[in-house]
Amino acid sequence: MTVHQSENVLRHQADTIIGDAERTAKRKSRKIWALAAAGTLVAGGGAAFAAMAIQSNEATATVEAGQAQQLQLSDATASGKLFPGMSVDLEFTVKNPNPFPVTLTSIVAGSGQPTVSCASPADISKLSTSLGVSGSTLNLASPVVVDPDETKSVTIPKAVKLAPAATGGCSLQGKFKITGTGAGSGN
Repeated sequence: MTVHQSENVLRHQADTIIGDAERTAKRKSRKIWALAAAGTLVAGGGAAFAAMAIQSNEATATVEAGQAQQLQLSDATASGKLFPGMSVDLEFTVKNPNPFPVTLTSIVAGSGQPTVSCASPADISKLSTSLGVSGSTLNLASPVVVDPDETKSVTIPKAVKLAPAATGGCSLQGKFKITGTGAGSGN
């Protein structure tokens, strides 16, 4: 038996076979692209998961205000005796109990009037000091820094003067305090 088919039938069958192969190839190609896209999404999702931000719960912190402590003065003395035309230095020791440095800027005459005695009562007017009047201030020529927990000797040059026109020596006894500024270092 011979099979004889017309040329048109053969072409139609060839087109069908070729078309089926192309359609199959297209389906495979689409499947490959679909799998590649799915793989990318999975991998991208993993990367997104790895970069996800994570936060903690809240915590409460309390910072208490510090209170500056008074400077402590001791050993206040004059450098010598006061004679006409001379001046004496005021020397004292100061302790800074604070955890920060303090810069001393002035001396303030304390409460009450100082006790002044001169060989001649007229010489009292020739006594020159800001410490002779309660509440008056004597600014330091150069500020003095006292570091934290440091005890330092301080000298105020020529704190008390007696004019050359005085007829005799004078003595002065009074209270004083020092003032200054302090600032934390930000540690």
